[in-house]
Amino acid sequence: MEETGKVAVARVTLRSKQHLACLRVFEKGLVMETMFYPEEIRHMDAVWEKVTPTETEISMARQLIENLAKPFEPSVYRDEAREQLANLIESKITGQTLMVEEPREAGKVVDLMEALRASLAAAEKEKGKITGVASSRSEEETVDSITDQNIEKNPSTLTPRKRATRKAKGA
Repeated sequence: MEETGKVAVARVTLRSKQHLACLRVFEKGLVMETMFYPEEIRHMDAVWEKVTPTETEISMARQLIENLAKPFEPSVYRDEAREQLANLIESKITGQTLMVEEPREAGKVVDLMEALRASLAAAEKEKGKITGVASSRSEEETVDSITDQNIEKNPSTLTPRKRATRKAKGA
């Protein structure tokens, strides 16, 4: 494949769904990248306007990034699904009965800007604990301001629609 400059196209099943994949040479091995089938690609019928954030939104985003930035520690992350599966297998081997969790209820919809402000306040409060500086807003006030903002959002009218198939167009 490397000599000819060509790639291989394959079908792969991941999570009980068949995907289109591309196999190509990369450095000293092969790389597989999943692709979309044509009917999975949605075309945009409406032209989206460019969203320009305000200076306040940009400064809040920068402040949030600075407050939450910390060194990457790979040991913190675990494959929880694998651990749960291993525990399930172990419990089956020992003859224990399996417990099935009830489905969780949907959470409240919150105002994203207020949630961002609350997150910034909490991050600054946490940073204040480290440096000894007190925060102007209490944690309870921050949490209350988030949970009191149960705002229902209307779905966008610019949601992309599925494109008609060739068969449907010709019919």
